[in-house]
Amino acid sequence: MSATYVAAGTLADALEAMSTGARPVAGGTDLVVGARTGKAALPEALVAIHRVDELRGVREDGGRLVLGALATHADIEGSAVVRERFTALADALGLTDNAVRTHIAALERDGIVEQVGMQEMNRLRERCHARALALASSNTCAARQRCTQSAHP
Repeated sequence: MSATYVAAGTLADALEAMSTGARPVAGGTDLVVGARTGKAALPEALVAIHRVDELRGVREDGGRLVLGALATHADIEGSAVVRERFTALADALGLTDNAVRTHIAALERDGIVEQVGMQEMNRLRERCHARALALASSNTCAARQRCTQSAHP
């Protein structure tokens, strides 16, 4: 078990804790799995960042898309900036979300959702966030390549 745990309320609090060596966590699932499987010991100090509002949100800054560390799949998918200016990302998120919905529907059909509960299923959906971003990144490159090829046959 970690020796110290701080629940940061502001970005300054989180940065202060991290300056002393605390590892930031939003949920900590990867830490628990790593510790249980013996892959990695829990860090000596943790700082929970799930209450840090400065780390939420999706915005555009100077033509670049800025995703807060706590931005969820739903936040990104629902962002007007993403839908209007970063269409390849919006398309990829839609594809990923459809795949997640398909898997959840299969789990519902098999009665798994009833066993674990819909709240847990929603948590699982949010965990797909990082995978969606990776897919979006690769789809953006592929989309850019297709656009370039069709513009310059």
